[in-house]
Amino acid sequence: TPNIILTAAHVVGHCAKIYSRDGPVTVVKVDYDLDLALLRSARAGQPAKLASQAKLFDPVFAVGSPFGIPSFVTFGRIVKISPDRGSLIIDSRIGRGFSGGPVFNASGDLVGVVTSAIGDDLSVYMLATGIAPIRRFIDIK
Repeated sequence: TPNIILTAAHVVGHCAKIYSRDGPVTVVKVDYDLDLALLRSARAGQPAKLASQAKLFDPVFAVGSPFGIPSFVTFGRIVKISPDRGSLIIDSRIGRGFSGGPVFNASGDLVGVVTSAIGDDLSVYMLATGIAPIRRFIDIK
């Protein structure tokens, strides 16, 4: 759906009101275990295509806003896929501001959502909720 936004649950938190550049945003669904949240915006955007799966060692890129810099992109590859939770570990330097941002494969399909960094301020690895739990969360077969 073009007016649905997928992000990390910890970015939304337990906010009573959320605003974007385009106005108020409504929380539709939150799962703190998966660290995912679905939001509804009044303005429709370009929907992302969901990947069918994520593959080990696939090249990926993540988009975030570190230090308030919008649409900052970092590149890496998937180095681990958790068999039980479907989370991804990606070898890419990220800092604060990437949480909740999308992770795309080389074809531009969504394979994950950034949930955290592993390490110091400019981490060598990022953790992302992978496409399998995302599909279950948004109930797409």
